[in-house]
Amino acid sequence: MELATTASAKRFLLAKLEEQAVLDGVPLSDVEKKMFLFSEETASEKMQALAQEFDAACDDAEYESKISKLLRAAFRRDKQTPDAVAEWKQSLAALRDVDFYGLVMVQQAGLPFSRRSVAGDIRLGVGAFLELAPVAAIALAVGVPGFLIVFDPFQWGLIHSEWIRLALFPVFGFGVWWAVGRYSESEFAKARKSH
Repeated sequence: MELATTASAKRFLLAKLEEQAVLDGVPLSDVEKKMFLFSEETASEKMQALAQEFDAACDDAEYESKISKLLRAAFRRDKQTPDAVAEWKQSLAALRDVDFYGLVMVQQAGLPFSRRSVAGDIRLGVGAFLELAPVAAIALAVGVPGFLIVFDPFQWGLIHSEWIRLALFPVFGFGVWWAVGRYSESEFAKARKSH
């Protein structure tokens, strides 16, 4: 295969998606196909309207799950053939830094060769760190005092009874678990509302 262009790479993925949908007997509407190729950066007014219509009528999570399963199955079927694997590799490499909705499903499918550039990975890493920072802060705010009280590494003697200190160990462990869980639930609820 010659070096893939962005357009040919998108066509390749869409063709694989359509082929797998037929093989699996999974209905794939024209709107679903168009949304797979949707890019906010280059979308015409007509495509923007279609995307709004799609958002109102369809559940993103269900759609993404359906498409990622089809892509995963298509790749699994093709990975027995070195030429087919080379086509996947070249197409995904051509799309590595392209912004379009289909890449979300490609990454959810866990396909090899689908990683973005190093700069993209750094942005993702910083984003993940910033998302985890509040959870880490909560864990530290509850866990550090708990550690100091229970294990008394500096021998401050805050609690003299060893039994009480040992009894507090699961309390602080539960406190960390509960605080992190509550924070995670609230963030999940916020994310669902904004979506």
